[in-house]
Order: sequence, then structure tokens, then C-alpha cells
Amino acid sequence: MESFRHSLCKVDKRGGIVLPLALRRAFDIAPNTHVEFILQEGGSFLLQKRSCACFFCGSPGPLTKIHGISLCQSCCTQAGSLEG
Repeated sequence: MESFRHSLCKVDKRGGIVLPLALRRAFDIAPNTHVEFILQEGGSFLLQKRSCACFFCGSPGPLTKIHGISLCQSCCTQAGSLEG
């Protein structure tokens, strides 16, 4: 993991950042994994892999997986009330 002390990524025109493959493999960051940017003192950011959380509100759970998307009970209820 020492090789990940410094890695340069470019922000694309849509605001996306591509994490290097070696970094994604080392930290098991698969497609659709949520990551969180946390502002630190001094203006730097901490990038943290989120454990399972609701796709819509970020709640840690309990979660229900529907078509590969994790949803909390509140968001499931809201989604159900939208169906007509």
C-alpha cells in the first residue's frame, strides 16, 4: 500500500475522477461502490470507502437490495408510494 501515498488523477469535463486500477483493486472499490470525500483541516480531503448505504439518502441501514440497488426502509416506502 506504500505505493499509494501519491497518485495523480485528472477531473474530466463532467466532474468525474477515475481512480487508478491498482488503487481500486487494493481497496476493493468495485463499480457502484460509494466513496465519500471528507474535508480535513488545512484544505485536504480524505477519500473513504462507504460501507453499504442507501443509494438515495446514504442511510447505513437496515437495507433492502432491489435490482442491485441498496435502499433503506424509508426510501422503499417513499418509492412504493410513488407507484400508481
